[in-house]
Amino acid sequence: MTEKPLTHSLDDNIAESHTRILTSFISGLCIGTADAIPGISGSTIALILNVYTRIINSFNTLIHAPVQWFRNKPRSSLFPTFIFLVPLIIGVICAYYFVTKLLVGSSDSLGLLQRIDTAPIAYGFFFGLVASSIHIPWKRITQKTRRHQILALIGMTLTLIFVFLPISQTSTSNLWLILSSGIVATAFMLLPGISGSLFLVIVGQYQTIISAIHDQNLTIILAFSGGILVGFISIIPVLHRLLKHKHDDCMALLSGFIAGSLLSVWPWKNSYTSKISLFDNITFGEKIPHVLIACFLGFVTVSFLNAMKHRHRPLS
Repeated sequence: MTEKPLTHSLDDNIAESHTRILTSFISGLCIGTADAIPGISGSTIALILNVYTRIINSFNTLIHAPVQWFRNKPRSSLFPTFIFLVPLIIGVICAYYFVTKLLVGSSDSLGLLQRIDTAPIAYGFFFGLVASSIHIPWKRITQKTRRHQILALIGMTLTLIFVFLPISQTSTSNLWLILSSGIVATAFMLLPGISGSLFLVIVGQYQTIISAIHDQNLTIILAFSGGILVGFISIIPVLHRLLKHKHDDCMALLSGFIAGSLLSVWPWKNSYTSKISLFDNITFGEKIPHVLIACFLGFVTVSFLNAMKHRHRPLS
């Protein structure tokens, strides 16, 4: 038997590592784009991309790494985790920064999601994207029962309650409020169907955080980042345990969460500036053909991603 030359094997490994890094970075870009938009859940996109469970497991590994080191577990076991997470996080940060600038904009220059001429089309695409992803966690239930249907209904009801909460009209902030907002927003962000950015809108902190990011206000950025860190450290182990021991129940709830979030990305609204409660903001408007085409493209995007992921080993 002819052995494969060592140099070829090394080149293949390097090429494979580069591919994994690029894939993680692109996944981060997609997730960060969703996280930047009130009403869209980055975790829903992670489910579509088939990396949700891997993200939870990787962060859980990182959180428990100090304990593992004390138990003499080799540090090299963390290398695959870093190879996956570092480019993913960089992608999320880059997307969040540029997407909030392009799609959300500022009070002086409205983004595509806040302009009356472009917002219905953009939301139409996201509506199709979210609607076509409801079945993704549901398909991962190994044996569906009435219990899972009830859990899905509970998940949908909880999300509807959340998205119909009244929106705070004040932007008054202090560091403790920003820190706590970061913690709770992270908890929501980690659940598919529930938008962390929408929570920030509801408590009146979204514009404060976005302005701080683009104005390089380090005090607010550090306070919010601290909240995110606390949120990850406290929530990730719980999610990891639930996904491991109550996988089917979790998938049923996640299906409900995603279904309940559809109203928050309804294409036609009375106002797109996130200042009106969803209950008073749902309407039916113009550009129907354009919105339907955008919605169809959202469906096609999910179908394409699902077709592509079956060519690779499942990650969630």
